[in-house]
Amino acid sequence: MSILGATSGTHIRLVRPNDGYDSATKRVSELLTEGSVYTVDHMCVGSYLSVVLLVEVPGEWFNTIHFDEVETEQGKQCKP
Repeated sequence: MSILGATSGTHIRLVRPNDGYDSATKRVSELLTEGSVYTVDHMCVGSYLSVVLLVEVPGEWFNTIHFDEVETEQGKQCKP
C-alpha cells in the first residue's frame, strides 16, 4: 500500500530496500532494517520524487518507494 497519503505519526514498514537509485538503496542499507516498522515525521510529495523523514532517523530523508503503510486487519494503524 502506498504511503503517499501518510501523515505524521503513521507507521510504515521497510519492504523494498533495493528499489530506487543506488545512492538511496545504499543509505537505506546503512541506516534501516528490512521488515522493520518506522514512524513518519514528515513527507514531501513531488511529481517526480517523494521522500519521507522518519522519527527514528532524524535528519535523513528516504524515498517513499521503499515503504508500505502498516495496517491491522481492521485498517487502523498498527503499533510497531
